[in-house]
Amino acid sequence: MVVIGYTSTHLRTAKVPEAPCPACGQAGAVRLRVFGRYAHLSGIPIFTLGKTGHLHCNYCQVVLKPRELPATHRSHWQALKNRVRTPSWHFAWFMVAATVAFGNWAHGAWQLYQGETRLAHPHVGDVYRIRSEAPGYFTLLKVVEVNGNSVRLRQNAYESNIEADFRQLNKPANYEPDPFDLTQLDLQIMQQQHELLAVERP
Repeated sequence: MVVIGYTSTHLRTAKVPEAPCPACGQAGAVRLRVFGRYAHLSGIPIFTLGKTGHLHCNYCQVVLKPRELPATHRSHWQALKNRVRTPSWHFAWFMVAATVAFGNWAHGAWQLYQGETRLAHPHVGDVYRIRSEAPGYFTLLKVVEVNGNSVRLRQNAYESNIEADFRQLNKPANYEPDPFDLTQLDLQIMQQQHELLAVERP
């Protein structure tokens, strides 16, 4: 179950020896505490909600929020709050999402680069994943011979809409016996028109 909420974590506690407790007047007993608040998704921090905190007196045990403090104590608390940095892990969800997004982009860019390189320098055994006439489906073409700018191919007799089926399709018995020829220009045009989806090199 996905749980969305917010919580806080302790960031810093500092003594204020020069400021007596505003409730009991005891000197040296005041502690100022700063907490970082953040929204979370099932316990994983999403984004920061700023900082909060309070004054605590070790002598009389009073706890006062920043808005309840006298001006002098409030200025001490504000100075402490400004010195404390928000931990980067309060943005964990964004960092994970950014990492995943960058990884996907890098993988896609690398796949595109590999596909273009392999298409420009075809090898026997290369397999082209091409779009089928049925929306969402693909089939395969296998390179069986390379003659200059011409590539001789055999088409797979089967189609699939699941990428994991690639290995199941790519079996010698699944390819049509009669080959046909396409030029490298033909294949590049197919790639530009998103008819040729990927180039696999086993």
